[in-house]
Amino acid sequence: MIEAKSDPDAAKLLLDGEIYSRSIYHSQQAVEKAMKSYLSLAGRIITDDHRVSDRFADIFREMPVEVVRDAKFLEHHGTRSRYPLFRDPSRSMWIPSREYIRDDDRGL
Repeated sequence: MIEAKSDPDAAKLLLDGEIYSRSIYHSQQAVEKAMKSYLSLAGRIITDDHRVSDRFADIFREMPVEVVRDAKFLEHHGTRSRYPLFRDPSRSMWIPSREYIRDDDRGL
């Protein structure tokens, strides 16, 4: 949890500075690190995987559905917010710093 505590602060600073893609990334990191901390306390050590919400939900079944849903949402956008994406030459390249904006329709 020590490392997880700095990520919300970074996310807030980046949000205030309108650097939304990096704010999303640090928000995702805070959630991932917190879930990994709880999983480690339950004897489930996960170090090399960034998608941990399913395992978290399996172990902590009493966790509200919304928490797991939001964690999955951030898992998806945490990676997407960091890397340009180019799959199809007929489409424009996805550039996270240009695509993520405040109050967009993705629910961010």
